[in-house]
Amino acid sequence: MPTDNSVGAYQRVCDGFLRAVSDFSMEEYFRRGVLVGFSGGSDSVMLLHLMSDLSVRMGFALCAVHVNHMIRGKEADRDENLCKRIAEKLGVELIVYKKNVPEIAKTLSLGLEECARNIRYECFNKTVDERPDISCIVTAHNASDNAETFVFNVLRGGGSKAMCGIPPVRENILRPLIYSTKSDILRAVSEIGYEYACDSTNSDIEYSRNFIRSEIIPRMKNISPSPEKSIMRVCENIREDLSYIEEQSRRIIKEMNIVTTANRSDIADLHPAVFYRVLLAMHGNKFGFSKNSMEKKHIDKIQALLKEGKVNFSVDIPDFTAFVCERGKCFFEKRNPTDTKFNIPLSIGENSLPSGAKLYLFKSIN
Repeated sequence: MPTDNSVGAYQRVCDGFLRAVSDFSMEEYFRRGVLVGFSGGSDSVMLLHLMSDLSVRMGFALCAVHVNHMIRGKEADRDENLCKRIAEKLGVELIVYKKNVPEIAKTLSLGLEECARNIRYECFNKTVDERPDISCIVTAHNASDNAETFVFNVLRGGGSKAMCGIPPVRENILRPLIYSTKSDILRAVSEIGYEYACDSTNSDIEYSRNFIRSEIIPRMKNISPSPEKSIMRVCENIREDLSYIEEQSRRIIKEMNIVTTANRSDIADLHPAVFYRVLLAMHGNKFGFSKNSMEKKHIDKIQALLKEGKVNFSVDIPDFTAFVCERGKCFFEKRNPTDTKFNIPLSIGENSLPSGAKLYLFKSIN
């Protein structure tokens, strides 16, 4: 990332933007048309400005999508109107969606942040699906957002993938501002004279990410002058290591001809990092991806049983699925929560259930 402080913030952001486009081969995505997620905040204003310039030079289709979440009343309507003015100034087509996120969140029993994010990407994907001239989604996530995500995931005890932070490219979602800090973006927008929206909820430190942004990251600057850039290097290093592990895991899966089943003898002694990916591949090939699938405790339990030499056992995991080993053949199967196939005999006292739960049975006293 550019570090020359003698260069203006706008130039640093432009340099970082172009470096990200080059480093992550984003031009190939852009040529097939771009949707910019446009909130009206400083980051997305900067992004739309840069993407507008690039679209003129490269000749790709460009549109912006603004989602009014209806969380902040008049303030949300103000942001929508600002987005319309900026898009008109830049000559960029703007598509606006109005979604009552508080009502939807209540219906689905979701937090506002999670629900708002889900709704945004639903709107983005809907637009891409309906537009043959648009194929990728560009969002304004930056180095400061990446640092917040990294710290958040560390405190949640996330795995190696979580430690990679925000991926610059994930499927058709691209983040070309990933090398720029929030402070540089704010200065850059000021330098070019653009107005931008300020979300009043960003100052509410009851939200975990706001607390990290307002309290934790600034204190890190007592140790490192630019914690965002230091964290970015950590994420890049972890991504490289993870890429190698994924490559080796794919090789082993191919060599063992693992699709939905595997031999106990083949997988029992695999390195835990590879074993985890083998199980995810088997589960995904059988049922498709599920974010609520296996947790580390399930993986560890399965591998421990295999290493003990067990050839007949099952381990229940979420979504009513189970890992099963029968006569040394391993596979996943779906279980009906009302299925009586797995009934077990009960006795007075403590009984262990297949899920690991304990059931205590007592004699009735008349």
